[in-house]
Amino acid sequence: MSRAVFYVILVAMNTETITVPRKALEEMLQASAYFERAQDELENYLLSKNKHFLAEMKKLQREEKQSKPGSWESLKTKYGVSSSSATKI
Repeated sequence: MSRAVFYVILVAMNTETITVPRKALEEMLQASAYFERAQDELENYLLSKNKHFLAEMKKLQREEKQSKPGSWESLKTKYGVSSSSATKI
C-alpha cells in the first residue's frame, strides 16, 4: 500500500487546520485554473459581441495611432519625476 502525501491548509481567520490529500488539492487547483480560463474566454466572447465596446476600442486605437510621442522631459515635469529619481536608460 502506497503512502499518501497530505498538505496542511490553514483555514483563514481561524486557528483550525485541515489535512487534504495531495491528489485532491492538485485536482482542485487544476479545476480552478480551468475555471479561470473559461471565465477569460467567456469575457472575451461577450466583449467581442458588444458593439459599443468594439466601437470605443477602434476609436481609441485610431487616436493612439494619430498621437505623437511627447518629450521625456515634459513627461517627467508633468508627473513630478525628478532627474535624480529617474532611472537612466
